Order: sequence, then C-alpha cells, then structure tokens
Amino acid sequence: MSGRRRTELYKRIRQILESARGVAVRSVNTAQVIANWLVGREIVEEEQRGRKKAIYGQKLIVELSKKLQKDFGSGYSATNLKLFRQFFLEYPDLLRGRIGHTLRDQSLPECETSVSAIITFPTGIGRTSCDQSWKSGLLHPNLSWSLYRHLVGVESTLARSFYEIEAIRNN
Repeated sequence: MSGRRRTELYKRIRQILESARGVAVRSVNTAQVIANWLVGREIVEEEQRGRKKAIYGQKLIVELSKKLQKDFGSGYSATNLKLFRQFFLEYPDLLRGRIGHTLRDQSLPECETSVSAIITFPTGIGRTSCDQSWKSGLLHPNLSWSLYRHLVGVESTLARSFYEIEAIRNN
C-alpha cells in the first residue's frame, strides 16, 4: 500500500472515530438534559402538585438535596434542584413528540420516567445539526445542559427561542 493510500485510510478512520466521539458526547449530554428535566418535573408535579412554589417551601428542596448528594454527589445541591425545577417550568413541552401524551396533564407511566426510555438516537450517519422537525422549546441533541442553564434565566420566550436557534446554527 502506497504512502498516499495509507494517509487517506488514516484520514477516513480518524473521521469515523471523531464522529463516534461526537455522537457519544451528545448522547451523554442529552441524557443529562433529560434527567435534569425529569427531576424538575418530579419536583413540580409530585411535590408541588403543579404549583410554581412548593407548599413545603425551601425545606423540601434542602431535604431532597441532602439525600441526592449523598447518593449521587454535589451536582444535586439545593441550588441545582431549583434550577431543574425552573428548567421544567420554562420548558414544559421539552419532550413533546418523544412521549405520546401531554406531560403537564398526566403523570408518565413508570417506564417513561427513565432516561433510556425517552432518548432516541439518530437513525443515520450524517444528520445535520438542524433537524427540520425540531421546534424551539423542544429537546435538541446539540443543545447542552450548560446552554439550557443559561436559557432558563431568559425571561422572554421569544428571546429564548432566538438563542436556541442561534446556538444550533453556530454549534
């Protein structure tokens, strides 16, 4: 095999591996986004009965945080749990189309509270970052949890939609 063919082979293999890494990173991030949203939904729907503020107040979040931090680490501070709650409130339809009914009106069957039951992976290689079926306010694999954290603080729905679209366009 000539040096040129070896170089081309290496480039193709490198491209495959870099693509696989990118898919893996997006999959992990999407799983974290969904998990955070589900935690927020649980807090709002179960503990708060759909109200924006829990009847139990701050105590509920603090108690839940202590238990979760013991089992899962510092990422489940009271501050983060409040952020997950706000994430759900600002993005109530994030998983619309991935689950067959309205999340605000009904509780999910137990199998649909797991992240793995909700995540769908691309069916083909080479999908574009801007899927034609995607709408602002819905889950997009190229929107990271760190971006959603910032978007939750944007009060205007129109401005939030603009930032989502720009983030996807600009990777």
